[in-house]
Amino acid sequence: MTSLLNNDDTGAADAQAKQTIKQLFVDVAANLEIGDISSVKLISSVLSVLTESTDQVSDLAASTALEKSVLLSKCLVDMSRNNGFEFLKQAANKIIDTSANTLLSSGINGSDKYYQSTEQILNYLVNMSSLHLSINQHTHVKSKSIDLKVSRTMASNLLDKNISLQGGHIQLPILNSSSLLMLKSFSQIFKLCNNFSNL
Repeated sequence: MTSLLNNDDTGAADAQAKQTIKQLFVDVAANLEIGDISSVKLISSVLSVLTESTDQVSDLAASTALEKSVLLSKCLVDMSRNNGFEFLKQAANKIIDTSANTLLSSGINGSDKYYQSTEQILNYLVNMSSLHLSINQHTHVKSKSIDLKVSRTMASNLLDKNISLQGGHIQLPILNSSSLLMLKSFSQIFKLCNNFSNL
């Protein structure tokens, strides 16, 4: 399977055949039933591999993989009370990788939709992390294309702290010293259109 789907032959007919084959496999993976954490890990791993060569992923395959990834991340939140954080994080890594791959494959076409779905996935994963992180703990989920850091902290720990983003601003709500915050930092480790700088 790997040699057929990920070899370097770039002929037009071969590229179309790879897209068609990957679409079939993505459809099969998307139709698999989600039962427990093992099924989430399996499906997310398969989708991650299938979307890896982004130039060989059709818009339909990317959209299908991303929709399933949204569902998988929602299921992780539901499963987070009954599963260890490391198992959840293993699945989260693959879900994040799939969403990054779909962002790359989309280019300019449909990237807003893909970006919004990726943001929804990241929000689900923050919710999952919030159930496992104690105050002043953080977690780092890093895939080949996306770097996600989640931290749980008290508002009093942010007093007189400078929080900055490259080319952006963070405005925290008015907080009292006992407020609890979940901070999410998300960066893309890949080159994509300047389209996202305006979102």
